[in-house]
Amino acid sequence: TTETDPVRIEHEVNRMLPPGELGPFSLRLILHGRRVCSARRPRCGECPLADLCPSASV
Repeated sequence: TTETDPVRIEHEVNRMLPPGELGPFSLRLILHGRRVCSARRPRCGECPLADLCPSASV
């Protein structure tokens, strides 16, 4: 998404996901953050989302 407002981002993501997938998707994002995209040492080289992430090249 190109949105910066969290509410708009949530609405956009909700439109992309099949019904009932928001909870599991949210959990997967949390786990991804813990394992790959940590604030202190992000492992962008190992990240499958690096090509979509604006922070991967920072």
